[in-house]
Amino acid sequence: WATCQDLNVPLCFHAGSSRLQFPVPPALSPELSAALRAVTRPASAVFDLTNLLFSRILLRFPILNVVFAESTIGWGTFLLEYADHQYEQDHCNYQLKPSEMFARQCYLTSWYDPVKRNTGQIGTSNIMWATNFPAANSTWPDTQAFAKKCLAGLTEDERAQITYGNAAALYKL
Repeated sequence: WATCQDLNVPLCFHAGSSRLQFPVPPALSPELSAALRAVTRPASAVFDLTNLLFSRILLRFPILNVVFAESTIGWGTFLLEYADHQYEQDHCNYQLKPSEMFARQCYLTSWYDPVKRNTGQIGTSNIMWATNFPAANSTWPDTQAFAKKCLAGLTEDERAQITYGNAAALYKL
């Protein structure tokens, strides 16, 4: 943690990086096995983010930035709402609520899910657009259509922020 913070290098958790994943039953067809893995990998990011929010890692390393890549964004809305609820319910009394730590230091990526409905909890400053190329679930070759659909309802400034501005600032490009 300290090395990444000192070097100002964002830490990146790829979907599926958590050891806590649902095992694929051997009797499933290859297609169903692939679909199950594709859906559960992003969901496993819940464990990584929850650990960062409640272990005080983000409080101890306040300029460490963390990216949850290829994990989508919908689960983030649920997790941040619930994490704040539990923080208050259990009287955690940290300097910042989980959603505040997230807003200060974390990013989620989106490539297929509607962004507008998740910006209230996650914030446009914490979302980065990805094509997910060359993965099988990539938006390619229909990336422009996916981007238009997924970024619908956002202002031009918000679309610019999500498609390139946040990444450019985070990676100092």
